[in-house]
Amino acid sequence: MPEISGNAKLIRDKRITGDVVNTVIPVYSDTVDEFVLTEAADISGVGAYTRVTRTAGEALGGHRVVRQYLDGAVYYASNTSDSHKHAVLGITVGAVESGNTATVQTYGELLEPSWTWTPGLPIFLTTNGQLSQTAPSSGFVLIIGTAQTATQVFINIKQPIVKG
Repeated sequence: MPEISGNAKLIRDKRITGDVVNTVIPVYSDTVDEFVLTEAADISGVGAYTRVTRTAGEALGGHRVVRQYLDGAVYYASNTSDSHKHAVLGITVGAVESGNTATVQTYGELLEPSWTWTPGLPIFLTTNGQLSQTAPSSGFVLIIGTAQTATQVFINIKQPIVKG
């Protein structure tokens, strides 16, 4: 068992669905709400990920890149807005109306059956939270992750590159 200091708590909750066992570890901090480690029997491509919850500052679609604003709420991120380059939080897991709680994945494997990525290539932020495998020609360049399969990405947000 990891050593926990101060008032922090570590609670493990095993959730079993078919052949998949999710070990959910709620984390009580300002940055991460829970960490999930998925163990799979005969399922490839599942693993650890990190998700947080934040209030949606606007209506948000699912599987779009968001940034956290000073008010703590999340809004679409755009590579053409200089103020967004260091504020990107992650990708929304589902759609949410303004004022409701948004779940944002900040790291790890994310599956979306409607995606058609080219495996092995990076995925970039473009405008209004959109994702693309074509690097933007203007604004800053931010790699959000890499396509593992046509329908799965590994989120690992890199440092932005500002074009000269």
